[in-house]
Amino acid sequence: MLEASVYVGRRKRLREQVGSGVVLWLGHALQPRTYPANTFRFRQHGHFLYFAGLNEPDLAVLSWMDRDRDVLFAAPVTMDDIVWSGPLPTPDERAARAGIKESAAPAELAKTVAELKAKGVPIHYLTPFQADAKLRLAALLGVAPEALAAGESLPLKRAVV
Repeated sequence: MLEASVYVGRRKRLREQVGSGVVLWLGHALQPRTYPANTFRFRQHGHFLYFAGLNEPDLAVLSWMDRDRDVLFAAPVTMDDIVWSGPLPTPDERAARAGIKESAAPAELAKTVAELKAKGVPIHYLTPFQADAKLRLAALLGVAPEALAAGESLPLKRAVV
């Protein structure tokens, strides 16, 4: 992982190119092999890694394009997490590693996206390739999974390329 300032700079350059609205970066989840507890080795989505630098599952980031605001959505560390994985960073510590000043619980993501949509704020996203990520994104946006590609943000695609 690079210094937090690298990710802050990358998101700043993105803001200059995308313009208005928010960018929804939906990180990957663990992928099961033959049953839910038997997962493949985790690898975060490349775009999420590039702009946030966090290679951990079940994360999301909202980046406001018209102001310097990013929010990391990450579950708090539980005792079970510590027992099975050892000491883990808190959501605030994870956010700080990416140069993000705010963190919130994953349940807040759907609420925030719904509020933004109700206000007519453009939500920029790239269609994920994992099936479960497509389903999660479609549920967050309130669209059918097959409609995701049509709603994908051209300004965001251009900025990322």
